Amino acid sequence: MFAVVYGLFAGSFTSAWPGIMQEITNPSGSGSGGEEQRSKADPSMVFAFLALGRGVGNVVSGPLSEALVKDLPWQGEALSGYGSGYGGLIAFTGVTALFGGGSFLWRRLGWL
Repeated sequence: MFAVVYGLFAGSFTSAWPGIMQEITNPSGSGSGGEEQRSKADPSMVFAFLALGRGVGNVVSGPLSEALVKDLPWQGEALSGYGSGYGGLIAFTGVTALFGGGSFLWRRLGWL
């Protein structure tokens, strides 16, 4: 069931790539003398790095998730899904989602 749901929704993240590419390649603000700054980022290279990151993530996710559920950590020792043996994987996913979502907040606060 997980594989079916993942297969249906995992590709939708790439729909954000055009916005990411535009944000990186189009400079904000203006340079000296009121001229707009020119971006040195090539949109094709930005796309290539996004695709590279996704590819590395797909390759690394299998062994990483296997290591996180090996020997069924936290099984019977924690509440709810954490005690099912997938606790380490659930916690890792939550922490990475927190940092990913936090980047939006950090950008708004000027920390990023």
